[in-house]
Amino acid sequence: MPTFIETQFPIARLSAESYKERKAGASKTLTGLGKWWGRKPLILIRASILGMLMPASDNPKKDREIFLKILTMDDDGAWQRCKGEFPVADMRRYAEKTRKDRRYNGMMEFVIHLVACDPERNIWRSYSITAGQDLFGDWIVAMNYGRIGSRGTTKTVLLSNEEDVRRYVRQCFKKRENAPKRIGINYKVKDITYTWGDFREETKDLKKE
Repeated sequence: MPTFIETQFPIARLSAESYKERKAGASKTLTGLGKWWGRKPLILIRASILGMLMPASDNPKKDREIFLKILTMDDDGAWQRCKGEFPVADMRRYAEKTRKDRRYNGMMEFVIHLVACDPERNIWRSYSITAGQDLFGDWIVAMNYGRIGSRGTTKTVLLSNEEDVRRYVRQCFKKRENAPKRIGINYKVKDITYTWGDFREETKDLKKE
């Protein structure tokens, strides 16, 4: 599968952004830390890395829009940067909208976060599942589980196709249904988001926190 940088690259916009960064003077972070005369503009480095990681779809126009939006080089992002720093609340709304628009090959996922809490018995369990297709086109299921507040244990499983991912996620839900027998308390849904994989049937019996 070809990557974005192999099919197109917004040279004109990158040139303008690179020139602006070069003229920033004292506000350059790396320049303030130390001189490096061979340093390339950071926007060019970020764009190159993203272009090599981002797969190209059969819709070049949509690919370009997403590429520019990620780097805040689209029209809305450029206007916001002209007005000053992004407020934190606006950044979260912007990221959430971008996440919901990621319905193209390479950025599809299903994420659910479950918790099981019983203060009297000092039970504070967390269990999260992220499933879908990554930037490289691989189908994966990543799980993180452990005590709330700790780093937890992460397990990632690489699967061959979409149906195997769905089957694996269903098995994970089935095991969580046995939580009352194992730990004496049910898991509840703390958060659930998805741009792929409708598991409403499998999660309908899980209570909200």
